[in-house]
Amino acid sequence: MNLKKLFIPLISTLLIMSCQQENNILVATSANMQFVMKELVNTYTKKTNHKIDLVVGSSGKLSTQIEHGAPYDIFVSANKIYPEYLYKKGLGKTPPKTYAKGQLILWSTKDFPLSLKMLKTKIIKKIAIANPKTAPYGKATIEFLKKSGIYKDIKNKLVFGESISQVNQFITTQSVEVGFTTQAIKHTKQYKSGNFLELANSPLLSQSALLINHKDLNKNAIEFYNFLFTNEAKKIFNQFGYATKNQL
Repeated sequence: MNLKKLFIPLISTLLIMSCQQENNILVATSANMQFVMKELVNTYTKKTNHKIDLVVGSSGKLSTQIEHGAPYDIFVSANKIYPEYLYKKGLGKTPPKTYAKGQLILWSTKDFPLSLKMLKTKIIKKIAIANPKTAPYGKATIEFLKKSGIYKDIKNKLVFGESISQVNQFITTQSVEVGFTTQAIKHTKQYKSGNFLELANSPLLSQSALLINHKDLNKNAIEFYNFLFTNEAKKIFNQFGYATKNQL
């Protein structure tokens, strides 16, 4: 597949948006961060009146879009790898910085208790995870399952979502019995129902942000990027279950 053909329509749309609204801040955010980012944006805009537009997707796809010219101002990734890659390509104004650490949980909206052993039983036919090729939480899920020694037993049950957002959709519509998602779901108004299983041995994902290096970058974007690392922002990350330096 020709990546340039794939992203040209999106890039063109975003370029038009950027040109029409020069002072707006355009933030590409990983799907696991969409709820906390909305809260961060609401908090920040109340103080500054700056307009911030969010584009939500898997970190891998957003990274590819940036590499092919999408005019985002800030990239809020679910890992360190993609921002570091872009920075080495000369697409970051400053080195990426870790803003928080996230963790996996197992979630189901069906009425039964959860355990890892249960995943191997006939009760569980489908298990949703994010695509490990483009979503850091998907890659972390595969690593966790292999480390737990159950990957070979359940790999044929895995259903891949494009991002954490689609995984959550699979779970809430009960297209699957269970799914591996972000712990942030537990702290949103939209997703209070169901059973959760904390995964004590699952890896913490160091999540980094990158200020994109492009000629149209405005001072408002730089200010919002800096806001992501303030104590005020850290409190919001903590409210959504993300760990920050003051907790580690």
